[in-house]
Amino acid sequence: MDRVPDSQGQALELLQKCRLDAESFLSPAHLRMGEIEDRLARVQAASGRWQEAAGHLRRSIQAVEAHFGPASIEAGQELFKLAQVLFNGRLAPEALRATQRAEAVLWVHLGTESPQLQELREMRACLEGLLRNLPAEDTPKGLL
Repeated sequence: MDRVPDSQGQALELLQKCRLDAESFLSPAHLRMGEIEDRLARVQAASGRWQEAAGHLRRSIQAVEAHFGPASIEAGQELFKLAQVLFNGRLAPEALRATQRAEAVLWVHLGTESPQLQELREMRACLEGLLRNLPAEDTPKGLL
């Protein structure tokens, strides 16, 4: 297991305790649970733990979608974070799917020229090029 810097380790420990406490009286779809998962994702991403961060973001997305709807700007923002984490974690097929979902949602709310959509388009182009050039046996593994 990678060593997490002390302040990040403390944040991770506190957030995990907070999540454990919250799970005893909140449903997984409660917005507060989504906020806790989002913060856990930030700490994990700051430590380079991309898969762990992605797992937290997926749970955050479930809560956000339950509260605001799957086509909401809030869901789009969480999908954008998931796309970034998966891209940085070199999980190409998953990153491409998250990028496409985030684009579809954010386009409606932000318009075609927003910086976030531009970043998503650049990630998508990179991922599509990469996946086109990967041998077929490497594609399901999701590695860049």
